[in-house]
Amino acid sequence: METIDTRVVARLPDSLRRRAAFDGGAGERDSFLEGPAFDRRGVFHCTDLHNGRILRVRDGRVEVVSDYGGVPNGLKVHADGRLVVACHRRGIAAVDPRTGEVTTLVDRYRGEPFRAPNDLVFARNGDLYFTDPGEADLRDPHGRLFRLRAGGDLELLLGDTVARIRSAAGLGTSNVAFGGPDRRSLWITEAEAGVVLEARMPAAGLALCGQR
Repeated sequence: METIDTRVVARLPDSLRRRAAFDGGAGERDSFLEGPAFDRRGVFHCTDLHNGRILRVRDGRVEVVSDYGGVPNGLKVHADGRLVVACHRRGIAAVDPRTGEVTTLVDRYRGEPFRAPNDLVFARNGDLYFTDPGEADLRDPHGRLFRLRAGGDLELLLGDTVARIRSAAGLGTSNVAFGGPDRRSLWITEAEAGVVLEARMPAAGLALCGQR
């Protein structure tokens, strides 16, 4: 099997590195990069989970798009160019890549705040699927899967007493992606159980969010 080498295209400079108290005050931690995604122009973005920042890499340099004090995890690029993040504090939020302004799209379900959104993925029709595991684990697999329709309606698909999608292994810490030849298979990784779940969805998803 051929080995493919990697190269460092960008490194977080010391000027942007900082230690901060992580959510809940569980000690100080350095920057923690998550949520890699490219926009339509091929510009790379990611989140800095521990420091509440959205970062961008351009010409080999790391830039801060937004420093808003949240806990951003997953990131995807909307078709209109906005950066949509799953944030433990702000729920599902949209970031303007030009100004860094952050707007909360939805942060609660039936009046209750989300537990801690983790990952998200768009369908071709603009619907957004996202996981909300909170502190779920194998002992208490109470994670949830939501769909935020393009028109703004929020639906709980998996979790609590709802089973629009049936889980074969419970749902704890999880991530989501679309796959398959027709991109209608919503794949969910159950991190702690070490399993991958598949659900056939009515709308196709995007290989690279922001593409049509």
